Amino acid sequence: MKKILSFLLFLSFTIALYPQVNENKVGFELGKGLNIQLDNGMHLFNIGGYLQMDATYSKYASEPGENRFGIQRGLFNIGGDYYHDKFGFMLQLDFADPYPLLDAWMSYKPVKWLKLSAGQKQSLAGPRSMLYDDQALNLGNRSLVNQTFFETGRELGLFVETRNKLGSVGIDLGVSVTSGDGRNSFGSSSTDFDLGGANYSARATLYPLGFFTGQNDLRGADFAREKTVKIALGVGYSYNDGVSNPIGQGHGDFILYDSTGTAAYPDYQKLSVDLLLKYRGFSFLAEYVNAVGNDLQNLYTAPSTNSRLQPKQIADYLRLGNGFTVETGYLFKNKWAVDLRYSTVCPEWDEKNALIEKASEYTAGISKYIIDNRLKLQLAGTYLDLPEDITNSHNWQAQFLVHVVF
Repeated sequence: MKKILSFLLFLSFTIALYPQVNENKVGFELGKGLNIQLDNGMHLFNIGGYLQMDATYSKYASEPGENRFGIQRGLFNIGGDYYHDKFGFMLQLDFADPYPLLDAWMSYKPVKWLKLSAGQKQSLAGPRSMLYDDQALNLGNRSLVNQTFFETGRELGLFVETRNKLGSVGIDLGVSVTSGDGRNSFGSSSTDFDLGGANYSARATLYPLGFFTGQNDLRGADFAREKTVKIALGVGYSYNDGVSNPIGQGHGDFILYDSTGTAAYPDYQKLSVDLLLKYRGFSFLAEYVNAVGNDLQNLYTAPSTNSRLQPKQIADYLRLGNGFTVETGYLFKNKWAVDLRYSTVCPEWDEKNALIEKASEYTAGISKYIIDNRLKLQLAGTYLDLPEDITNSHNWQAQFLVHVVF
């Protein structure tokens, strides 16, 4: 009996001193994906996705209406972090896109307020809404301004991001050096290589009334129903040193030359300014974008010296001009929401062959969030107003969409 008691006492003492067995957890929740926790939560792994299905009716001024039903977005993502968010990674694909790779990056946080990333991810230089994931948008499509100047907004390179507080004021700062050719920068073969120089970007955001709740500043609707007014003031800037794509999101779309007949490319810079405000279900977003060309002297449209690029002719190659978007919405407590958006673009020069023409877009939508933002039904209408000299200058579109985040 004494031996048994001695053994049990020894076993209890040994268990008390021996490290506890690590616990692993696996669980699925709609909107948060399949979550795997390893080593008592030290390492996290997530598998998720997003599906947006829509039925659209489009009516052009001088043509019969068109119907379309399809999958606008079909995202699949795998992400995770290790050693309590010290290291992280993300891989995201959109199978509704002919070029499916959206995000592929790894990150390292030497300290809590600093994040270093390498790979392909969203550019830091775009306006606030370009920082939103697709499933975080209030309306089914990105604004006319964003579609004109940014498209997907992905860049391949190195990113540095910080988040700090000065008293009650929050500050986000970020810089990046990227390939300057957007996503899939180096193509699919050895003959499809990067052109031009690098793209240098920076962004600063000020939160004068403190940070938003959670990640409420990275989605359109005010799901957190901020109890006090929250404001974000942001500015982004990028300088692309030599582009061969209208917005610096690709390469090989055009080629220009210097006086010796050697390939040469214009520089391209973009400036964005934005304001986000949220309070008790109300959201307001205003964004301004300006895009200009630089280093245009001594450029030629052909190897011969009698084909010098004429003033304003650069607008035939680059999307140059200004854009402004204002969007507002209200999310009711019963999860119904109404949203309004106005977006307009104006070319820098009114050139005949310019890539941008003056246009305005008006969109209104009503949504029902069935399970937060995880399952949404939306009915929206859009009116696109183009110059009168265009054949279809007045376009209408009605859209019903279902979006599921899993």
